[in-house]
Amino acid sequence: MTVTPVKDLIAVLGFVDPSGGKTRAQALKKTRARSAIVVVGMDALERVFVLHAWAQRCSTTALLTEIFAVAERLHPRPFAIEANAMQSLFVDCAAYIAKTFGRQTLNITPYHQPSGIEKDFRNRTAIQPVLAQGRLFLREDQRELRSELLVHPRSPVKDLVDALGSCCALLPRIAGARGSRNAEADGLAAYLRETGVAPHEIERRVQDLLAQTR
Repeated sequence: MTVTPVKDLIAVLGFVDPSGGKTRAQALKKTRARSAIVVVGMDALERVFVLHAWAQRCSTTALLTEIFAVAERLHPRPFAIEANAMQSLFVDCAAYIAKTFGRQTLNITPYHQPSGIEKDFRNRTAIQPVLAQGRLFLREDQRELRSELLVHPRSPVKDLVDALGSCCALLPRIAGARGSRNAEADGLAAYLRETGVAPHEIERRVQDLLAQTR
């Protein structure tokens, strides 16, 4: 693929999922959920490049170390951290440590995932338009993220896809037909959720709308 230098990207942002709990499948298997970090960059052509993809079952200290290392190397703005429920404590901890040790350039932003939306559906609606339009680029060594994408949502492991989906949701809107259509799709999905439409029907109607710009 064509490599775009970081300096040529119009946006670089990251997302951290600090693994606040277990899914039902993980609980049954008695395995601990992984923490995940994904950083993406977007250029003027709206191509989305995955600059960093990392997931591990690790200690809080190890996760913080990885966050700070990634921030110094790639400077994502914002560097969003999921703050739902107990994960908000981790966000406060990371922000406090960054301030205490003079890491003011670390732009930590708490991010609350919308409630009442099934996670797999949320990921598909965020990632699918980028994939379908051929705008998502992975490095050859990002095999784990690639494998999660290929089998999503059937894979029991989807930490990297979750973080990537949140990154895609945070990407700035570009003016024009595609940006307008994405905004229209977001509005349609919100309306259908409020009126009690089933998730699979919401997904079908949103994808029909997005397909009109492909």
